Amino acid sequence: MSYGIDIHHLGSRHKGRGANLQDLLTEAVPASHREFLETLPVSLRIGQMIFVHAGIRPGISLEQQTDGDLMWIREPFLKLGPKLPRTFVIHGHTPHPEPDLGPSRVGIDTGAFYTGKLSILKIDGEQTRFL
Repeated sequence: MSYGIDIHHLGSRHKGRGANLQDLLTEAVPASHREFLETLPVSLRIGQMIFVHAGIRPGISLEQQTDGDLMWIREPFLKLGPKLPRTFVIHGHTPHPEPDLGPSRVGIDTGAFYTGKLSILKIDGEQTRFL
């Protein structure tokens, strides 16, 4: 909506007519914004923490993780955690009503898109808290 496209309205208006969202986004989103998003890393590691969209494949070294895993995995990651020594994962991708604490991981996706509830994990050295 920040770029003037209401996806919900578009979807109901163009059902069956093949609305091309990619073309609309290409036209509406400035090239500099697209380039910025395309060059962002898939993960960020700071000390023992790794920040990813979805999670990591348990027991597989960070160097061997695929972008697909980092962006899309749910199970077995949600149940098992990373299964890597000295690794704590902060992730989204699987919404819960409250932040989801699991083995060596925390899910901070509280469905802001449809609930309006945005969770923030503040990390200050060894101290963490939710805002």
